[in-house]
Amino acid sequence: MKRFMLAGVLAACTTTPAPDPATLLPRLDVHAGETQLMVGVAFEDDRHVADVDVTFRGATSHLGHPSDHAYAVNVVLDLDHPVQDHEPIVVTVDGIAMTLDPPPPFDGLSVPQFISRSGSATISWTTASADELVWYTGSACVRGGGMLAPNATSVSFTSADWLPPDAGPGGGTCTTVLSLVRDRMAGVDPAFQGGSVEIDQQADVVFASTP
Repeated sequence: MKRFMLAGVLAACTTTPAPDPATLLPRLDVHAGETQLMVGVAFEDDRHVADVDVTFRGATSHLGHPSDHAYAVNVVLDLDHPVQDHEPIVVTVDGIAMTLDPPPPFDGLSVPQFISRSGSATISWTTASADELVWYTGSACVRGGGMLAPNATSVSFTSADWLPPDAGPGGGTCTTVLSLVRDRMAGVDPAFQGGSVEIDQQADVVFASTP
């Protein structure tokens, strides 16, 4: 799964004419976490520059007009509550506004305090969607991951789902963070004649992983 891109902006000595939108081929990468919204806009190569604005919950962040040899711009917005189902995120590239529809959050999460690696357990939530859905985790004593069926509202674990950590043999009890991620793909405005939009919604749950 493609993760959120952070790209540097390199200054140049000259400016270039305004680009033809058809040549920009913007790639929008949006990550909605529980406390932050991250929006990145990358271009096909470093020959193009374009103004980028992100409007969310009544506030607009102007990402500026990158100088020559700028592959991408990005912004991180702090949230006081997760992005909601169908809550609009408007990204404007070169004056062309695109309203993005994020996947729903994981409402009503129910998480056991302890999850045994040798037994069975279930984490559940109340909201369903047809988006691609995965889970993954890694800690000092365990790691694991997998894909769930569309519209799933729970994930159940058995001993077969847990693997030793990447470093060391694992064992014992440790605090473990498990991430649930819904991922949605969409298209850009037709004026761009190419590009992509990827939006994911993530929730992190914490439990004690026990032998």
